Amino acid sequence: MPGQPRDAARLLRHRPRGGRLVTALEIAGLSVRYGGALAVDDIALSVPPGQVTALVGPNGAGKSSAVLATCGTVRSTGEVRLDGERVDGWSPGRRTRAGLALVPQGRQLFSRLTVRENLLIGADQLRLPARSVAAAEERFPILAERRSSLA
Repeated sequence: MPGQPRDAARLLRHRPRGGRLVTALEIAGLSVRYGGALAVDDIALSVPPGQVTALVGPNGAGKSSAVLATCGTVRSTGEVRLDGERVDGWSPGRRTRAGLALVPQGRQLFSRLTVRENLLIGADQLRLPARSVAAAEERFPILAERRSSLA
């Protein structure tokens, strides 16, 4: 049904103080083409603040293309908003600095270093302050529990 994804996305929004509709991440009308092949067709997704959302589907369904487009690493049409601000015109680096990043499935780790050392290297590469590692450990307690373990 035309419009159905957008209607479903509207239901996922929440009303914080002041009654204004806000989402942490909102994608509307996102489409990705590789040459003549349509990989993602007019998807919509809303992620409320503080929520973890999974994008699930079979191989070839366009999950990776949708995430890459959201992060700005492949060309797309549609809108991407982060905390209510439109970011689809931003560079991938600017989106990352704003908190929108792709974490690949592969285990691109330094296995002879600790979990914390790996996080510090990642933060340094992204030019993030060291306190961002503490923030990651707070958000994902398993990282703090394993900070001294080899990655």
